Amino acid sequence: NAIVEEDRYDIFVTYSIPLSGKLNLQAALTEELSTIYQNRDGLTNERDFQYLKPRLELRYDQTPSDQFRLLVERTVSQLNLNDFVASRNVNDDTINFGNSNLEPESTWTYTLGYERRFADDGGSLELEVIYQDVSDHIDKILIGTDDSGIGNIGSAQRLNVNIDLTTRFGFIGVPTAVLTFSYTYDDNEVSDP
Repeated sequence: NAIVEEDRYDIFVTYSIPLSGKLNLQAALTEELSTIYQNRDGLTNERDFQYLKPRLELRYDQTPSDQFRLLVERTVSQLNLNDFVASRNVNDDTINFGNSNLEPESTWTYTLGYERRFADDGGSLELEVIYQDVSDHIDKILIGTDDSGIGNIGSAQRLNVNIDLTTRFGFIGVPTAVLTFSYTYDDNEVSDP
């Protein structure tokens, strides 16, 4: 007999400006305010969260076909409200111990990208490198001596490299056929206490 509710408000401002004929800047600032209320059999718990989430994107159009992008932003994950209270699944005979002190993950993301559009809508090449620095990473934690639950375990880092190549077969007379090649490299590291 548990009730978990969340009220969330987002206040945001965005601003775009061309810095030159080839350079554009887009900035945004979001304030997230939320309250999570928990009531289980008359025992209540209420927690307030407040996060400032800036975002800055710089685009440079070197030529009409070549674009470079730089993005820096802070994001905050949304919590699964089922993780706040203890529950039992009778069918699986499992227990979720709940964690009323759970914090959302906060992530700073740094993205560097390049895109090349081929002539005559012949396809494109995209390269993207993404680095993420995560605070309050959410994962399984030890509860007692042999039980586990959801909790914050510390910091984490993620590195992703994405390459996408798309080409049309117009050069052999089949312009509606498309060949896509994608490659993704992921490297993740977590500091687990």
